[in-house]
Amino acid sequence: MTAAAHSLWAAPAPRVFTISPSEPFAARLAGALAASLPQPIEPLAWADALILLPTRRAAKDFAAALLAARPGNGGGATAILPRLAALGDLEDESLETIALYGGAAPMGREIAPLARRLALAACLQREGAVDDFRRGLSLAGDLASVIDLAHQYGPVDWAALTPFLAERDFAEHWRTAGAALSLLNEAWPATLAAHGWVEPQAAHAARARALAQAWETRPPDFPLIIAGSTGSQPATRALMRAAAFAPQGAVILPGLDLDLDEKAWAAIGPEHPQAALRATLAALGIERSAVRPLPGG
Repeated sequence: MTAAAHSLWAAPAPRVFTISPSEPFAARLAGALAASLPQPIEPLAWADALILLPTRRAAKDFAAALLAARPGNGGGATAILPRLAALGDLEDESLETIALYGGAAPMGREIAPLARRLALAACLQREGAVDDFRRGLSLAGDLASVIDLAHQYGPVDWAALTPFLAERDFAEHWRTAGAALSLLNEAWPATLAAHGWVEPQAAHAARARALAQAWETRPPDFPLIIAGSTGSQPATRALMRAAAFAPQGAVILPGLDLDLDEKAWAAIGPEHPQAALRATLAALGIERSAVRPLPGG
């Protein structure tokens, strides 16, 4: 598919569009892409495109919407569906691209969930954070969730948090939490290194950043669309930036409020429904005024 074949690419980069919250996202996006197909239909028009969506469910729903919306659905020529993937399932795509374009892929083996919980429990007991292994297992599950969140949303200075908890007269469970955070700062990274393990979310974030860097270094020669994500995670924002600036790339945001006045937009706090979108636009260096409703459909 050539860059001139779709009105999305007619706009200068960065290309960021939005779909109104009053419209069904999957159906609206599918309608826009189906409407872009040249007439008579070229079956391979979108075959080389890659469309990334927030989750597997979102990708499945969009595939169904695209099948329903594409021309020729009632008979005659039909177009082959684009490649669809969830942003959390980029392993094959990212490793292939990183190998082709260059970049630093994460090293080590991803630790399995059960192995991590057992290792965390043993580490907690060894470091004196808990009295017995059973209690360590219980705390390890919560600690694993904290670790995942930390890798998803950015680095956390565990060393800075530990004294805050240790120096205050908190209840016993808070002192246990302080000991657990201290473990995350030293003992747990050492355990991972000793076994050659990598945290799953850390590996995913590293792959996403390496893929984004590869796309920026050598922009993809196929249509690349990231749709439906608010960009709440830094690694996702890196991918969105690469897509927005790609020659045949675009980002489709869900439900950005284009009618909110500038004073209210500037005053948005972290609890506001538009907060994640505002933070993403700021991280991408894109003004809200540069975002347009998705054309077509």
